[in-house]
Amino acid sequence: YTAVESWNMIEPYIKAKGFKKVYEACMLNANLSKSPEYWKGKGYEVIYNLNWDFLEHEEPKNNYDCIITNPPFDKKIKIPILKKLLDLDKPFCIILNVCNVFANYFNELFKEKQNDIEIIYPRGKILFQKMKNGKLQEKTNNPSFYCVFVCYKMNLNIKML
Repeated sequence: YTAVESWNMIEPYIKAKGFKKVYEACMLNANLSKSPEYWKGKGYEVIYNLNWDFLEHEEPKNNYDCIITNPPFDKKIKIPILKKLLDLDKPFCIILNVCNVFANYFNELFKEKQNDIEIIYPRGKILFQKMKNGKLQEKTNNPSFYCVFVCYKMNLNIKML
């Protein structure tokens, strides 16, 4: 699960864009995720549903400004999610393992959209929380891998990067 500290890294970008309504798309069975609570606590309206499979359900009818999510890291699920995100053609900011940016499938998917992609390389690692004995651990986990925020059609202020 994405730690609050990790969402703190990108919140200034979301705020600077003037976004008010975010869609947390990958919440299926993520009932312990603190993501919706975090964004609500920052004053955003959040669209999410713990029962929606992002790949199966239709886009929410509510209008939203951008998608902010941490999709599953499993390549078999991640690639279809990336395709759907591109098909929706709405601004998004997602967390991916940095190795994805160099992968053939990533470059193939985004080859026609290169001018719409920006990547935020945070200083240090993006933190996550682990489940233990059915409970979300309070302490964040310093993973062995590095992640980035991949942004699409966000038109970020380059000085912020």
